[in-house]
Amino acid sequence: HRIDRLVAHSRSRRELLAVVVIELTDLAAVRERWGKSAVNAAQRALADCLDASLRRVDVVGRVSECGFVVAMPICTAEPARRRVGEMLSRFQSIAQGDHRLRSLSTTFGVADTERTTERLIRRAEDDRLAR
Repeated sequence: HRIDRLVAHSRSRRELLAVVVIELTDLAAVRERWGKSAVNAAQRALADCLDASLRRVDVVGRVSECGFVVAMPICTAEPARRRVGEMLSRFQSIAQGDHRLRSLSTTFGVADTERTTERLIRRAEDDRLAR
């Protein structure tokens, strides 16, 4: 709901907003091999990395066990892409340090309101799939 409000706010005030879709890939295989505790460890590690990397005004939502959405007000796609790329590199380092999480990888996609607010999350998901 907070992300929806940020999109509406961005639309009404014509302010920039970047949206990032992040997915932990191979999380189902981690669950199957190592159990729920490994999934929890992966989610905690990603949440910690997000918390350390994002600004106070940024909003994170979990959309599935392996999917997250981040809304970054007053931000365009390129700075958002750099920030999330660096954050996910830190996450990968943490995952490599836990034998249960070594098979995990991440993908992400970014869209911003520089052109339009329409289908913002869908455009970010399309960007993620295109990578």
